[in-house]
Amino acid sequence: MPKAGKIVTYTQLHEPLPGFEAQAPFYLAVVRLDNGAQVLTQVVDSPDEAVKTGARVRATVRRARVDGDSGQILYGYKFVVE
Repeated sequence: MPKAGKIVTYTQLHEPLPGFEAQAPFYLAVVRLDNGAQVLTQVVDSPDEAVKTGARVRATVRRARVDGDSGQILYGYKFVVE
C-alpha cells in the first residue's frame, strides 16, 4: 500500500474512546491513498491549520496504545500533513 495520500474528510475528537483519553483532542481523517484506497486514520504531529480537506499526508509509525494488563506498547500507522 502507498504511504501517502490526501485527506478526504476529517473531524476533531474531544471525547475519545477508552484508552485514548491522553491523546484528546485529536484528528481522525479519511485518507485517499495514492492508489485510490481509502483508510480511516489518526492525523498526528500537524498544526491545526494544516489539517484540512485536500491536504497531502504521509504515513508514520506511532505508539497507538499501551496494553493495561501486560504493559506492552502497541504501534501502528498514523498520518502526518506534509
